[in-house]
Amino acid sequence: GETVKLCVDFNYDPSETGSDWFHGLVPDFGYGWDLDNFNPDNIESVPSGATWFDENDPNCFPRTSRSVPLLCTYRDKYNNLRLCNFKCEVCPCSTGLRQISTSSGWFWNTPGGQGCGVLCPSLSYGLPRNDFEAQNIRLCMTLKTKSILKINNDFENLDLKISFNTTSMSITGCWDKIRLLIVH
Repeated sequence: GETVKLCVDFNYDPSETGSDWFHGLVPDFGYGWDLDNFNPDNIESVPSGATWFDENDPNCFPRTSRSVPLLCTYRDKYNNLRLCNFKCEVCPCSTGLRQISTSSGWFWNTPGGQGCGVLCPSLSYGLPRNDFEAQNIRLCMTLKTKSILKINNDFENLDLKISFNTTSMSITGCWDKIRLLIVH
């Protein structure tokens, strides 16, 4: 039942991938966190503007805009949608992510060009940047651990792990659509 403030700082540098703007941060919370009262909108972000998009939103859910062979999604024993990265962990799913809904997460959305004006993750750009400069990202949130009553002798409920998968606008944004419009 303890409350903690957790901050994540990282440097996003896609200089070897070209102009690929940072777009989102998809968290994976361990089962020891009490997420029943978690407010994903109560965060601090630098740059500002991080918005939570939920996988269950029928109008504006996060999804991939192309196939991603290193990622897959699966439902855990509590029916939560989880995103798994083959490069970082052993995944209980076996196929790469194919233009489907991803787990909920925070996204920095910038209005795009033709066909990309809506501020849903899949219809927007990410954070604008200079192609030759890395970008510092900071996200702070308040979390609460499960109380001893909710742990209920299930040792999995002691897991306070938290990890993040990052996305760029070419994975979850509208970048692919713009490129197709330009080519055609």
